[in-house]
Amino acid sequence: MTVREQVELQLAQRLEAQGQAAAARPLQLRRHALEVSLWLEMTRWEQYLAGKDLAVAARLVDLPEERKLLAALDVDGALRFCVTLLDHCLVGKVYDSIVLGFLAVLGINEPSGCFHDACHYTSYLSAFVKIAQLLVVQRAVLAADSSETEFLAEALEEMQDRFMVYESRSPMSWALKLRLYSKKVRESTTSLGFIV
Repeated sequence: MTVREQVELQLAQRLEAQGQAAAARPLQLRRHALEVSLWLEMTRWEQYLAGKDLAVAARLVDLPEERKLLAALDVDGALRFCVTLLDHCLVGKVYDSIVLGFLAVLGINEPSGCFHDACHYTSYLSAFVKIAQLLVVQRAVLAADSSETEFLAEALEEMQDRFMVYESRSPMSWALKLRLYSKKVRESTTSLGFIV
């Protein structure tokens, strides 16, 4: 059995088991019909995940338990794939991007039965931005090592200008805008015991 078949089999088994467990306790949004959330309007998570079982979807971001499957991956190929996902131009439906779909699923707050609010989701976006930056740097190093480019800085600057900046119509631009908005919300929102 190939690594791909093993991963697909394990994923199918886990999803089936989780689906059965989730059927016993379905997770529904507990948001009042008249409540307005600018955060959810901006993210559009409710439309993207409408009709989906949020409990099952929330578990899709978990890493596989079998570490040996991860060790069998082609590291350079995985790096190229991740950078290609970041280089996806957002035109039309933004959730056609796998990265934005992942960020939407990451936004599910399973214990509360709804989505994370802006104040609590900022750290996820910051982690995503930092990891994406590190992936791009690693990809530039790979390009320089494999003679795809003469200078490391040249490859880094080209990728940065193409899809790592604020106005680039890329998943990174979307995440940066969302992070900026959530930081503004966080700065203007009072927390229990604190005056901001």
